[in-house]
Amino acid sequence: GVDAIVDAAFEAHVDSVSDLTEMGSVGITDAPETVFTLRARGVDRTVRVYALMDIGPRPPGMSDAEYAARRSLLDLVEALGSLETWLPEGSLSEART
Repeated sequence: GVDAIVDAAFEAHVDSVSDLTEMGSVGITDAPETVFTLRARGVDRTVRVYALMDIGPRPPGMSDAEYAARRSLLDLVEALGSLETWLPEGSLSEART
């Protein structure tokens, strides 16, 4: 499971993307900052992304590169929210209340 998460982080380019703070014409204030830290395979990198959320189509003033990076990192965050997708079959027991 951990290897799959590290692979996904590399596929989302956490190892090479810069901080993402240029929102273009989107006026978002007081949004949280999402922080990715990757320490694996000789990489030690932290990336900060302001207002990481689905903003729809690329807003005017936002570069194609920043928009693509934001989409990729948002997909990673959404995938990380489901532990079952990262662990081998049978790793989790049935939920109990």
